[in-house]
Amino acid sequence: WMEVYGDTHGDGYIRFSNKNRHGLINEGWMDSYDSIEISPGKRPKEPIALVEVQGYAYEAYILTAELYRNSGDIEYAKHLYQRAGILKERLNADFWMADERFFAQALSADNEQVRDIVSNVGHLLATGIVDDKKVPDVVHRLMQPDMLTPWGIRTRSLNSPTFSDVEPTA
Repeated sequence: WMEVYGDTHGDGYIRFSNKNRHGLINEGWMDSYDSIEISPGKRPKEPIALVEVQGYAYEAYILTAELYRNSGDIEYAKHLYQRAGILKERLNADFWMADERFFAQALSADNEQVRDIVSNVGHLLATGIVDDKKVPDVVHRLMQPDMLTPWGIRTRSLNSPTFSDVEPTA
């Protein structure tokens, strides 16, 4: 599914487009209508590649490759390991915001970064997709006062132009 239907651009990233404007407009960890914006009120061009989804895809490739390797299908396992390696390399380049020392929330259809500091990036740490040298930067950024509260990590930085502390009404 990931290779045939999820990778709509042929660039290795799993992307989504909202085809039903009466349903969820965002299909990720933060699914509110305004959770993925380049600036307040400006939505990225679809299809969108969410950062956390790439981590899930990477982990799926690795785990499935191990299943194929253990069952004796070494060639298909190699294919899956290769896909995982390419995805890891590309994510660490394309999503990385060097000035922030953190990953972008998403890429637009034009591969424009959605430059927001969000907790979604923390999901990457569990998947192994983050280059080892970047892990300390990611952890450090998530632990900053604009992200870390006494109750846990915020979904979005207090400094984000789209941050709101108003409770949702719907």
